[in-house]
Amino acid sequence: MDHSPCPGIAMPLPRLLLVLAVASLVLLPHAARAASLSRQMTFQGRLIRADSSPETAPQDLHFALYATATGGSPLWEESHPATPVTNGYYAVVLGASTPLPASVLNGQQLYLGVSIVGQSELTPRLPVASVPYALRSEDSNLLEGRAAASFASSSHIHPVASTTVDGFMDSADKVKLNNAPTTYGNGLSLATGTLSVAFPTSGGNNGTANTAARSNHTHALTCTYRTATGNTSATVSTAYCATTEVLTGGGCTDLEASAAGAGITFGPTGVTSTPGTTPGGPGYVCRTHTTVSPTAYAICCRNVP
Repeated sequence: MDHSPCPGIAMPLPRLLLVLAVASLVLLPHAARAASLSRQMTFQGRLIRADSSPETAPQDLHFALYATATGGSPLWEESHPATPVTNGYYAVVLGASTPLPASVLNGQQLYLGVSIVGQSELTPRLPVASVPYALRSEDSNLLEGRAAASFASSSHIHPVASTTVDGFMDSADKVKLNNAPTTYGNGLSLATGTLSVAFPTSGGNNGTANTAARSNHTHALTCTYRTATGNTSATVSTAYCATTEVLTGGGCTDLEASAAGAGITFGPTGVTSTPGTTPGGPGYVCRTHTTVSPTAYAICCRNVP
């Protein structure tokens, strides 16, 4: 008894069925979804007697997968007793009793051997091939067409950078990222976890010191009355403030009078005045149309830190 027309091989249709069944399994051994699918494949063949007549009686069939076309030990095998045969044709589900292991269906080239129990294996063995969709699925083992070995391992180590070796940041830079800086620029510093502010000392109020002002400090406003009589001309008097003072107001006495102290008075009373006749800062001017010189008063103020 023999397979026809080629021993162990049916017509093109049975071979196609074999290829499709195996291809669907070759894709699955290492995939997570394989656990939910049975590891089986269908196979159909035809048994022809020596006189070219088709077998019609049930047969005990044995199937085995090999890594080689001839010789070698089977990687998997399974028997199907009393397999129905109709006009020589039979169909079986390989893996029905002994599931096809993932270690066998790992993408390697396989060959299927068929035999009738008690007889030698039919030849030649059938090569297990892939169909186009199975070839396309091979890309599931790749990333953008590249094998896993072409990518860096997650456990690889980059060398510390130096003046002669490329790499990631050096240890000093890493410390700066891991720890707070010890300085934040002029006027701020960090010590033992406390951020300190540098406050101005005496003379640090000129706007150029790299220090900070306290929120509870006060500035004292000191004002002085400057006075001058006839220092500009016989009828004009100017009371000047110092260059560090600001003129905030002023007044005059002895305006439009024929004698000192007898004219209109706009000057302050009850205050102590100091001389302010030397030009330097801003001043307050008084004029009269008589020959009597008026007296000018200037209110000069400055901040005292």
